[in-house]
Amino acid sequence: MKYFTKQWYEEKLTQQKLQTVDHVGFTRQVAINYQKHYEQIRELLTDRIKDITDLNIIHDCIINKTQFNGENFKIEFNYNGINYQRDDFRSMDFSSIKSDYFFLSGFTFINAKVHKNELSMDDWCLHTEIYIHPDGYEIHLLAVKPTNYYASEELSELIITFKDVTIEVTEV
Repeated sequence: MKYFTKQWYEEKLTQQKLQTVDHVGFTRQVAINYQKHYEQIRELLTDRIKDITDLNIIHDCIINKTQFNGENFKIEFNYNGINYQRDDFRSMDFSSIKSDYFFLSGFTFINAKVHKNELSMDDWCLHTEIYIHPDGYEIHLLAVKPTNYYASEELSELIITFKDVTIEVTEV
């Protein structure tokens, strides 16, 4: 990760504890810097990737399982309490979904190469970053154990390059 890194999170937690600086402002500045990067590449992203990144739908999801299926890498989530509507997603084919509401159940990254995977079951997703990569795209995910949200030593990262992604949802 280039913006929402482990080091950034550790510094944020330190600032919160010591109340030495405005930790909200500190976080906001990192978010602004990443947003500038994102706006530069946004038009190069597929609608599915925009659905993931524009809505920040990974935030607060809890990892249920990660696994390879051939050349594809799948992440399954436990229900995160957030319901989405059909209009929230540009890229989805809703012909098989009867309900107007659903929740995110996972992603499958197509032709994936995992460069770093520290995730484990029950990790709580905090931030994602997307980049253009010679192999297609690169996504970075920062997560933490939900039982110890304020302990930086509990942070984990995932870095994947991939060609495309599918979004899996479950009806509410």
